Amino acid sequence: MRRLPVRSDPLHILWHYANGRMPDFVNKSDGPVGWVRWSHRGVQPLDEITFPDSQKRYIFSKKFTLRINTAFEEVIRQCADPTRFGKTWITPPLVEGLIRLNKMGHAHSFEAWTTTETPELAGGLWGVQIGSFITASSMFHKIPNATKAAYGQTLLHLKQRGFTMVDTGMVPDHMVNYGSRYIPAWQFEQQLRHLITQPRSITDGIAPPLLPKRLTWTLPAARIARALRNRLGFQEH
Repeated sequence: MRRLPVRSDPLHILWHYANGRMPDFVNKSDGPVGWVRWSHRGVQPLDEITFPDSQKRYIFSKKFTLRINTAFEEVIRQCADPTRFGKTWITPPLVEGLIRLNKMGHAHSFEAWTTTETPELAGGLWGVQIGSFITASSMFHKIPNATKAAYGQTLLHLKQRGFTMVDTGMVPDHMVNYGSRYIPAWQFEQQLRHLITQPRSITDGIAPPLLPKRLTWTLPAARIARALRNRLGFQEH
């Protein structure tokens, strides 16, 4: 099946996340990056956070402090840097769309800053939010172990704010150590339908970003169409 390419339109990005899809960061060498729906989805339940003893000193290091949305564009562009792993799945259209989503309150950066006299952005991650649904989509670091501090402290922050699950997409080996695991797509989407309707703010002073009504009205029809395709034997990728 032909995959719809990721576009810069912020509503396009929100609609696909709300339908349980994610950008394909596995097959990024096979042409334009498209939207995919795998049979299983990686998640981090926030009531199952575990920090290995060997990493606690990095997560809670006094060398770093967590900031939110103070350098969103820099975090995105650092994560999108193709020199890190070769061709990147965070393409220019996705970068543009995410920057616009950040201004709309639907995308956030969680940043580890040094606690030196002149603070420096040491690492961070970004994610998309709809209601109580939030992702941890990509990370980077300039200083060793800054990602551990940013990710670990972000999980604790989100749990404190009332979030219950983080969508990690896949489950790399290092995320298993924190409690991430795979769940079937149907189970993920069942939780997703509930989460996107529940208002939740990542920090005081930021309004909970719910899905725009023009998109909310299209979701039931999209789910029915997908169910019909599955019944007719058309597999979605």
